[in-house]
Amino acid sequence: MSALLELHGIHKEFAIRAGAFQRVVGTVTAVTDIDLTIEKGRTLGVVGESGCGKSTLARIVIGLHPPTSGEVVFDGQRISGGRDGVNFAASRRIQMVFQDPYSSLDPRVPVGVSIGEGLVIH
Repeated sequence: MSALLELHGIHKEFAIRAGAFQRVVGTVTAVTDIDLTIEKGRTLGVVGESGCGKSTLARIVIGLHPPTSGEVVFDGQRISGGRDGVNFAASRRIQMVFQDPYSSLDPRVPVGVSIGEGLVIH
């Protein structure tokens, strides 16, 4: 089987800003040195304590956060990493399902319509 998703050396830091001019006074490391390969047809669950970087890693994969270093490769095409930023055309094929259904789904809209909305847009 071939790899569907590959993460190579993913590292993410967030700047801590303070003062009137919002100068960077430090950094917080959210994710360090993640290497991961998911083959086509496989499923992966990421578990861990609150604040350990699961959501940050997912946001890097879908392109909401660029990695500080490392790269994300989806179906053989680099979608983030390097100086090019995020390849949104390639990352369109990846979707995130948020764990809180009340903020993810509109209770007045049938589930099929909500899921189909992304297909209609793209």
